Amino acid sequence: MPEPLTGGITPGAPGGDRPTGSQKPAEAGETPGSSVPDALSRVASPPGSGTEARPHPSEARALLLTALVLLAGVALGAAGFFVERGVSTWRPEVTRTASGWRVVQTHRVPFNGMALGGDSLVWTSGPSIVLMDLRSGRLKLLGPGPASRATWDPAVSRRYVVWFEAAAASAGEASAWIYDSATRRRRQVTTLGDVLSLPSASGSRAAWCTTTQGGGPGIVAVDIPTGKQSSVAPEYGVPVIDGDLVTWPTRTGPTGMPAAWALVDLARDRRWSMVPAATLRNAHFLGYDLSGHTLVWGETDPASGRGRVVAQSVDDGVGLIVAQVTDGATLTSAPSIDGDLVVWAETLATTTVSRVMGRRLGGGPSFIIRDVDGRVLSTAAGDDTVAWLVRHGQASSIETAKVPQ
Repeated sequence: MPEPLTGGITPGAPGGDRPTGSQKPAEAGETPGSSVPDALSRVASPPGSGTEARPHPSEARALLLTALVLLAGVALGAAGFFVERGVSTWRPEVTRTASGWRVVQTHRVPFNGMALGGDSLVWTSGPSIVLMDLRSGRLKLLGPGPASRATWDPAVSRRYVVWFEAAAASAGEASAWIYDSATRRRRQVTTLGDVLSLPSASGSRAAWCTTTQGGGPGIVAVDIPTGKQSSVAPEYGVPVIDGDLVTWPTRTGPTGMPAAWALVDLARDRRWSMVPAATLRNAHFLGYDLSGHTLVWGETDPASGRGRVVAQSVDDGVGLIVAQVTDGATLTSAPSIDGDLVVWAETLATTTVSRVMGRRLGGGPSFIIRDVDGRVLSTAAGDDTVAWLVRHGQASSIETAKVPQ
């Protein structure tokens, strides 16, 4: 059964003027999500010695009435929360398969924003942030909290899930939240200005782009346990972080293909740039990922119909063509990488079937992970697990599978 949201502590955080975020979130006004009651605060009993001043009977009655009203409100709020959970739109159908899990949309709100880290799979369903434990198949609703009606797609590392919440898309303010799988608590990490990128998470760090106190864009890295922020670059970018390394594309053209990659080593306080290798002529950019010191991205050439998955070392700039997609097939998703495993999805030329593919960079050819009925929108790799998000008309589903080492 799904677990209720575990309340956490919301510490104060610095923030200045925070205009409306430019990344469009999911809003509860469009697709109502589950609200979460505040944790019941403890009320200390009055001391029992006879030396204290006793309240007047009318005061005692008033205090008793107030306490009863508060308790009734808490009980009604909790009851309403569990009733809403029973009919909420976020609850999917979960089935164990021979090689993993299948999660099926059971309502009109499709899945989006899938991410995989360790034993945690997360996604959005409208404004709801949903976590699945891949060991047990148990679900947990992480957000939004009771004061928020809008969320952005989450990121996940082995221990932490990171996402943004706001009272509304036009609230002019957003907050960064985390869920700690070790303590099973969620808490607010910090506040931020404009949401200029989605978060990226690795280990105990996160990175994103937001407006700075001066009003301009800036890429920041955040230490998740402490909430301490540090500036990565005073510029706009959509960063991805892995370990000490942060990267983002710069000087993108009309097709989105970057002219260069910006790279920052947080441990060495070093920045450098790298020109993308093995790009197609007039390539359209599908997206990118980072693992260790290897970048991967997907690109397509609409004129020729070709697609390409490219890996490039950030140390020496050497590129490798991981996959060529030709003969009428279409590269449909940006690749994902974890360690030496790269995964992506293709749509076959003569059918509506998609194919989830993989390749080990250490050697060997590409291999088929699964033939899928529908269009694969995104893939994710983590350890020896692969996940993919599929759209079937108006419905969606997420599947996972183990990949042999």
